[in-house]
Amino acid sequence: MSLSCLAPLTLQATAQSAPVLAPSQATPKHTTTGIKDIPSAVFGRILSFLPAQEKPRVHHVCKDWRNLSLINDGCLDLSGLNLSDSDLKTILDKASGTRIISINLSHCKNLTDAGLVHLLKLTSLRSLDLGRCFKITDAALAHLSKLTSLRLLLITQLAPYPPLDA
Repeated sequence: MSLSCLAPLTLQATAQSAPVLAPSQATPKHTTTGIKDIPSAVFGRILSFLPAQEKPRVHHVCKDWRNLSLINDGCLDLSGLNLSDSDLKTILDKASGTRIISINLSHCKNLTDAGLVHLLKLTSLRSLDLGRCFKITDAALAHLSKLTSLRLLLITQLAPYPPLDA
């Protein structure tokens, strides 16, 4: 995937003004290295260091950044984003055509059985983390048995701890 949304920039100056950045009009005589020249795997790795709450902002930059920020080497980390069922469906629809082998949905406390049904189209899914997804029931887990490539299913604490004074 190229970062085609980022046009190369060159420095232009006029006699009366300070230098300004403008899109390249002609091919420069020297090689310009810019953010668009970074391999997508490297750039995806860089974006993976963003805090979870910042990742949605990256989606507004351009389509390439949106895809790279969510999926890194086939791993989709949505932990702590507190997604709804429709949010998960939208993300998976936008990632269609991408081979997803691992999804971390831990701490998505609004995700229900209906949302997990959308995972069934991920035939390459090998790892799924549902830790602290409190609205997931045994019925959803039965659906997940249809994922024949799934090798690791983390389902720690699907129900909140009872209050200590109970």
